[in-house]
Amino acid sequence: MLPEEPVSDGRTFLNPSVWFVDQDGYRVVFQRHEPIYRIAANDQMHQRLVAVMLRQSRLATQEEICRAFGHSVALQCGFSSADRMRLIFLRLTGKPPSAFRPGLNSATAPLLSPSR
Repeated sequence: MLPEEPVSDGRTFLNPSVWFVDQDGYRVVFQRHEPIYRIAANDQMHQRLVAVMLRQSRLATQEEICRAFGHSVALQCGFSSADRMRLIFLRLTGKPPSAFRPGLNSATAPLLSPSR
């Protein structure tokens, strides 16, 4: 005989193929039974980054992410802006994104400047 109500196993569904489980101080995000992200439950910045990555990879819609993660669409849009992504990158790595771009040395700078 089937139970009258579904048994809760702690999963929070974004959609039928993506869900997460909060357990032992971590949030683990799954896609079709495969873990794709593991985040400390108290790390809000990393959770925001995962929300952006789920949206950009088209694994979940903005509304699904907002409903499951408990924030508004306006706040989610703010996470996706370039300035917010730079801030997230800075907080996670300790370095601004520009620190990973190679600089121009004195020999290559004249080649890229407009001729007069």
